[in-house]
Amino acid sequence: MKSKKFPSDDSEDVKILMNFALYAAVHATPTRPTSVYAKYFLNRVEELFRVGDLQRYQQIKNDFLFDRSISNPYDLERGYIEVIVQPIMKLWCKFIPSIAEDMMEKGLKENLEFLKREERISERKLKTGGRLDESSIELKLMNDNSRTLTNN
Repeated sequence: MKSKKFPSDDSEDVKILMNFALYAAVHATPTRPTSVYAKYFLNRVEELFRVGDLQRYQQIKNDFLFDRSISNPYDLERGYIEVIVQPIMKLWCKFIPSIAEDMMEKGLKENLEFLKREERISERKLKTGGRLDESSIELKLMNDNSRTLTNN
């Protein structure tokens, strides 16, 4: 990028913006409404925990991220959002200010509140020797689905 006003209509600036748009899209799931994001997140967590369950069953060294007896995925996801997603989306909103409210306030802010709430519950469970077991995650998914159905 030359020393000029960015962005301009030249092809180099267009390529940079298109690459950034693609990069932002990869990390945009946490900006979705909580009803959508929570289902995605909980399904992804359960998938990772099942990998850990299989590793434990096969007596393979288990990565702590996949271990439902010690990992708090809500804390890990909150860190991902605060360190990676928020800066990307703040910059993206400078280029498209009309999406800032939906993306930052209704999306990221509400989803961070969801994660903080669930993180506290999970910490209490893990500290008392509990596990973030399959049934508790599936129950959250079922409760979220029933709330979504009754709200429509």
